[in-house]
Amino acid sequence: MARSVIFVGIMLTGLLFFGCVDTHGFFDYGGRAGTGGLHGTVTDADGTPLNGVSISLIGEPSTYGGRTGKDGMYSITDLPDGTYDILAIKAGYDPVTFPGFAVSDGYTYEWNITLSPMGGMHIPGDGATDAPDAGGLYGTIMNRTESPVEDVSVSLIGDSSNYSSRTGGDGKYNLTGVPAGTYEIVVEKRGYRTVNYSNLTINARWPYSWNISITRDCVYYEVNTTANYVLRYGYNTTVYHGDQTYVVMYPEGATYSVFPGTDSGLSRISTSSQAGNRMLRWTLDNLANRYAYVDGYVYVDMRGTQTMRLFDRREMRIVDASSGQPAFLGSEALEGEASGNMVEAGRTMIDPYDSEIRTIAEQVRDGTKSDDVWTVAEAMFVWLKNNTEYYHGPESGAYTKSAIEVLHSREGDCDELSSLYVSLCRAVGIPARFVRGYAMEEGSTDYTSHQWAEFYDGEWVPVEVATTGNTTRENGVTRGISGNITHLVDTRFGYRGPGYVQIFVDDGTSESVNIDYGSGGKYYDRPSVTSDYSYYDIVSYDTKYIAACADGTRALVGEIG
Repeated sequence: MARSVIFVGIMLTGLLFFGCVDTHGFFDYGGRAGTGGLHGTVTDADGTPLNGVSISLIGEPSTYGGRTGKDGMYSITDLPDGTYDILAIKAGYDPVTFPGFAVSDGYTYEWNITLSPMGGMHIPGDGATDAPDAGGLYGTIMNRTESPVEDVSVSLIGDSSNYSSRTGGDGKYNLTGVPAGTYEIVVEKRGYRTVNYSNLTINARWPYSWNISITRDCVYYEVNTTANYVLRYGYNTTVYHGDQTYVVMYPEGATYSVFPGTDSGLSRISTSSQAGNRMLRWTLDNLANRYAYVDGYVYVDMRGTQTMRLFDRREMRIVDASSGQPAFLGSEALEGEASGNMVEAGRTMIDPYDSEIRTIAEQVRDGTKSDDVWTVAEAMFVWLKNNTEYYHGPESGAYTKSAIEVLHSREGDCDELSSLYVSLCRAVGIPARFVRGYAMEEGSTDYTSHQWAEFYDGEWVPVEVATTGNTTRENGVTRGISGNITHLVDTRFGYRGPGYVQIFVDDGTSESVNIDYGSGGKYYDRPSVTSDYSYYDIVSYDTKYIAACADGTRALVGEIG
């Protein structure tokens, strides 16, 4: 492969680099190995091509030359590696001399020269350098898609002195007044991979132009950022001689449908509030035994468009978060069997005061040597993923473990892992809560409800505590091992996907774990038959990337690099 260097006016320009670069930073596009060349155009100050200009390259031991034609162009080929003085001469014009020009490794250089009318020596350069024996380096720093990158440090490191510049919004940098010599160029920006090139030769009076490509020092995760969804959940039931009542979470913006309709005299509908959340109460009544049996349902319907969000740390101290949300620091306990499947009244489901939970939480916090909410909450998440597994079996629907039970067993489903994570955060003063809803995935046939946690860092930040890297399903048991913790932190901590739809938010009190689902009633001959119902349809689109970078920053970007 041959090589080329382009000079505009009398300076090196137009070098665009991707990937590996030669030690001098020039591309190779023609010529045979070991020989180079020089070509270009000679013009006067007005840009008019000059005919008959003699161009000489004076070296040791040989001199090479050429002459411009009517178009002002010249070409000198088969130049052995070496150092030359360039001399441009034409009658009626001041001669121009460029000393110490190096030809190496078969590069072909383009050098356009301007001659001035007789009367004074033309000094090479564009005024960018101050010292007569100094050169320079300038150009543009770009990303992989050739967009300029702002606030990039560009440094030339020499044996006795260093020179540096920083790019502006246009990605341009300019290093001037650089003495001739050999330098290392270092290109640095936080969140990007550092670029180093060694053995860059700066020649006297020659400002080089070098456009450099840099890439982010990041891991990229492809995600769909927008989703259109339709969600329906509720109950189907058959009532014989009796009645049956259900309470369904009914968030703002939702609608409902029931069958039989309320005008049938068999259905009754009302709304109420529990733990600050709107609830829908439905009763199917056949106590009058008007029919042998009555089939019915209550459905809550939600639909909309959602976008994913990556949350950023707010640099909030734990003490400030505690004072801002004191209601989310205590315990939450079961009060009776009205709390649905969570039996054994008196069990404390969220317990930041338990000595074992508090000891672990304090150890994790102390290990961070920080009082920053985000830092400690992330460390709690890492501990949880390293020390527990996701587990959902046939018995999970009939019994929900408390936080301390999850700690002892080191396994739990989404509800149970949320309780432990919330307890750990609250134990060191970080306000935390759980959220119930649905985590919908395109193409999934699993329509079960879901629960995740949130901590307070100036705003409520979601944490997907049940996510795993490796999931197995066998004999009705689902298990998940955390796998790559870094991946989970990057994509599930401080992240809300477009398919996450919340329908209930913990208010920090025991009322949140004592939801009266109202799944009870009276019967005379045989009990009612009931089944849960849920369905969703989701279309995700607008693909982007989560860029998790080595400097700890994270961003949603449209492209890799």
